[in-house]
Amino acid sequence: MQLSKDFKVHCSSIGAILSEPRSKKEGLGKTCLKVVHDWIKSQPEFYGSVKGFKSKYTDKGNYCEAESIEFASSYFGWGMVQKNEETKENDYLIGTADIVLSASVEDIKNSWSQDTFPLFGTDIPIDGYGWQGQGYLELWDKPQFGLVYTLMDAPEFLVEREARKKMYDLGMTDLEAELYDEVKSSMTYSHLRNELRIKRYFVDRDREAMPRVQNRVQQIRDYIKTL
Repeated sequence: MQLSKDFKVHCSSIGAILSEPRSKKEGLGKTCLKVVHDWIKSQPEFYGSVKGFKSKYTDKGNYCEAESIEFASSYFGWGMVQKNEETKENDYLIGTADIVLSASVEDIKNSWSQDTFPLFGTDIPIDGYGWQGQGYLELWDKPQFGLVYTLMDAPEFLVEREARKKMYDLGMTDLEAELYDEVKSSMTYSHLRNELRIKRYFVDRDREAMPRVQNRVQQIRDYIKTL
């Protein structure tokens, strides 16, 4: 298969393409192939786009992103920072980091609730985020990646959505104020101490990590040519 451009992996997908198949018969493995096939479908020779993933978790993350950056900046003393809008790429990678500081690249993750907030975690909760950080460090040539989790108040539209869901689950026909207030209280965290609402993990740059990524990207390119 000949396409107008070579495959490059988005930093957020590095961990997925590096996942090992369950057996040699699977070749690149199902997780890796899902990324590759979605990329192929997004090319102009095919559909030109791919359906984006959307959920209540991403809704909250997108809505609270600016507030989370401001909160993290104040807590860690970063000064006046804004979300990075620059996309960088090299021969193998492409990515858009959230925040670029003088000595680090930072990524902001919004936890849905206190249950999903990694208050006591000592290791990054999802392995792929570490690989995502290595990709950003390669593109921006920085020594350290910071992964920041925040626990922000849910916006009103999500509170109402969750309240109505609970209303239906309870067999109610109207959303009563008491139920709404109960749900809103469970989705509100700004009254808590700041240290209960923010968590930062650090990943140092590993210059030996990129050859593995580059090799896998080349394997993917070779696979695409066989289709």
